[in-house]
Amino acid sequence: MSALLDVTRLTKRFGKLTALEDVTLRVERGTIAGIIGPNGAGKSSLFNTITGVYAPDGGEIRFDGARIDRLPTWRIARAGIARTFQNIRLFRFLSATENLMAGAHAQLHAGIVGSLLHTPAERREERELRDRARAMLAFAGLEPFAEADAGSLPYGSQRRLEIARALMARPQLLLLDEPAAGMNPVEKAELADWLRAIVEGGTTLALIEHDMTLVMRACERITVLDHGSRIADGTPAEIRADPRVIEAYLGAPA
Repeated sequence: MSALLDVTRLTKRFGKLTALEDVTLRVERGTIAGIIGPNGAGKSSLFNTITGVYAPDGGEIRFDGARIDRLPTWRIARAGIARTFQNIRLFRFLSATENLMAGAHAQLHAGIVGSLLHTPAERREERELRDRARAMLAFAGLEPFAEADAGSLPYGSQRRLEIARALMARPQLLLLDEPAAGMNPVEKAELADWLRAIVEGGTTLALIEHDMTLVMRACERITVLDHGSRIADGTPAEIRADPRVIEAYLGAPA
């Protein structure tokens, strides 16, 4: 397989605090990669640096073969990387359908003039976008909530809606920051199956997650961070048996 995302010796500092130090990460096309580690390990800092929120202090990031570590966030998004966040960021008083339509705004061509004049081309584009949003709702299992305000949805459905909104941008790579947070065991099992369906549809995934059952079930490869450094990388079976990972989570033996 070829690497869609290739992070090499990535370093990020905040004053005297080193959030990431020489972190290497490789995400193969058509897979689900997991990033795990204790709180404060640098996982979210890694996503923020990949997406251009933070400028790196060292190393490089390549996406689809091209360097992106000095690009602004909008260019990284346009290159084909989308993400979700730990905290749900839906437009709570817009419908589920409208939230999904907002997720594709960067792909619209009508422009300000077309929107103001409500031209035939703009109306056609909006109809096509609404049809896409309805298809995405069906794919996410959220059809019953199509016209409901996003803030009124059950918590697990809000999580799904946020992922579906990110997919509306048609990314090659989707970064998910704790997608199972707050879900019950049934919702987590359904999420794992849905993530696999997303990959089968052509989107590569990398996820930060604390739920080890989900990570072990969904991910082909797992990278482990601790205090800003990579301490392990391998298959779920290899990670489960790695003494460095056990120590990072449970502490050194007495």
